[in-house]
Amino acid sequence: VLSTCASKGDADKAEFWMNAMLTDGIRPSGEALSCLVVANANTGDREGVHHWMRELIHSGVNVTTECFNAVISACVKNRDSGAAERFIEAMRDRGIEPTIE
Repeated sequence: VLSTCASKGDADKAEFWMNAMLTDGIRPSGEALSCLVVANANTGDREGVHHWMRELIHSGVNVTTECFNAVISACVKNRDSGAAERFIEAMRDRGIEPTIE
């Protein structure tokens, strides 16, 4: 469900389902959190992207290249080059080379 919401850019619905999971005591996987990051990136919601990316990083799971690229793209679209640079540095800190053009 979260993946479908992310691909459609429906961040509100993705967050609804994530909150339902959390309310039921279900610990989200890295993939589920990545879906929230991508959904918010697809809608250009910079604050949502940053929030869910922090949650993803703090969860201790590996953050995918796709997820980082979505965040960096959202930063660029919002003309936030400082944040884009910080996320590129975070990728490199994890041994991931940026693939975004």
